[in-house]
Amino acid sequence: MSFNMKRLKYFYLLISILGFISQAQAQLTVQEAGEKRKWHDIKLIITLPNALSENAGTFTNHRVDVVCQHSSGTTLRIPAYFAADGNAANTQAKAGKTWLAHFRPNKTGNWTYRVFYYQASNVAVKAVNELPAPTQSTSPKTLSIASSNKGNADFRKKGRLQYQTTGTKQQRRYLQFADSKEFFLKLGPDSPENLLDYVEFDFDDQVNNCGLCSRHQWQPHVKDFDNSKDPFWGSNTNKKGKGIIGAMNYLRKQKMNSVSMSLFGGDDKNVFPWTKVNQKTIFDVSKLAQWQIVLNHAEQQGLMLHLKLAEAENWSALNSFQIKLYYREMVARFSHHLALEWNVSEEYGGAVSPNTPAKRAEIARTAGERIRFLAAIDPYQNLRVIHTYPGRHDMYSEWLKPEYPFTGASIQSNSRNNYIGAYPELQEWVTKSTATNTPWVVSSDEQNPGSTGMFTAKSINVSTVLPEARTRMLWPTLMAGGAGIMWYGGGEGDFKTENYNRFNTMFTWTRYAIL
Repeated sequence: MSFNMKRLKYFYLLISILGFISQAQAQLTVQEAGEKRKWHDIKLIITLPNALSENAGTFTNHRVDVVCQHSSGTTLRIPAYFAADGNAANTQAKAGKTWLAHFRPNKTGNWTYRVFYYQASNVAVKAVNELPAPTQSTSPKTLSIASSNKGNADFRKKGRLQYQTTGTKQQRRYLQFADSKEFFLKLGPDSPENLLDYVEFDFDDQVNNCGLCSRHQWQPHVKDFDNSKDPFWGSNTNKKGKGIIGAMNYLRKQKMNSVSMSLFGGDDKNVFPWTKVNQKTIFDVSKLAQWQIVLNHAEQQGLMLHLKLAEAENWSALNSFQIKLYYREMVARFSHHLALEWNVSEEYGGAVSPNTPAKRAEIARTAGERIRFLAAIDPYQNLRVIHTYPGRHDMYSEWLKPEYPFTGASIQSNSRNNYIGAYPELQEWVTKSTATNTPWVVSSDEQNPGSTGMFTAKSINVSTVLPEARTRMLWPTLMAGGAGIMWYGGGEGDFKTENYNRFNTMFTWTRYAIL
């Protein structure tokens, strides 16, 4: 009896030890990658206790936040995202334990951070004050952040490009780099909007497309790819991404400082962040990791990212829950970039029919829910703008109200078939926003007529530019207090542009005006 009790005692002791070991092994862990310098991308590589896969529950019922606090008290709450095996761009992995967060410190000195993992129904979209107790969390870890060691032209030396909350109202209508204090006027191509419909991305699903929407190869820009140093995905013997990476290099060579793209296409329905376009709670981890490679490289080439979250054709395609989940995923992956502009939608609300005060207020409120959520979750507080349908600039009067935290306007010509109103159209919203406590950053981002833009014909093979692009769009935009211009490629060019050299005349005029 005594012997059996002794054996039983050891048995329970062994079970306790094994349980303790198992529990210890099941804790989440975090590692750091990247230079610990101000404005640099410090990746926090978080390993969860159990593997997850690309399914709706992973993105809705699991959540990882990183809370970083500087010794001065400055605090950032950074959303992390599911990254499968951590190398999905190359492996196409769909399962794993890895989550990633991007910490871009805005101060030197000591930062302390903790990782919080939550698991509960729909926890991904909950406000911070609604979160349950974390399932697991890490002990505080400290990072010592040094100054950037990059050259003066590097964004990591200039600092984040940001909307100004102090200064004169005239100064605040322009973006400014946090450290160099340089003001910024954007210049670059607004087309093609379907830049991310690229044949070498890892698509799980493709859909029937619009007649104009050809899939991009960016073949003319393969020659602009630097085989010795440029990023790619795939393998050394089969480098993927040469065309689109080369296109970013070309814009740098032309001294452009901005590039534009949709993240959820309206016309081109092959631009979407999910595994399937009709599964809006399951994100395509490998494809998004490949997008990240392109956006990282664009930032390194000195390009501001104008990211459009929706378009006229799909601004109402997502319900409130799906919008919040989509915004959180895009913010987690891309908000860290040092020069970024969130555009809630091109042509938000469409033609606004009937065009009554009540209808305009109703549409404004739907955008308000989105912009308030975006402002609440973006740790880096990037520029927030919206774009309207031609003839519907009156919507901006709604969004100037204090309950809508927009910080800018993305202007399309107010007339569907005319571009002559550039000066009064921009000046109106520069002036009206200056009368509020939030002077807007106002830019010309789409020039009508919609069929041609500022080209003499709609054909993608025509690169001749109307002289009015310079005399009636570029200079009037700047003289009205506009914060820059992005050139629209016309009906074909907005989808079929494969070679940015079609815009070279406008690039040259813009360089002369701005640089």
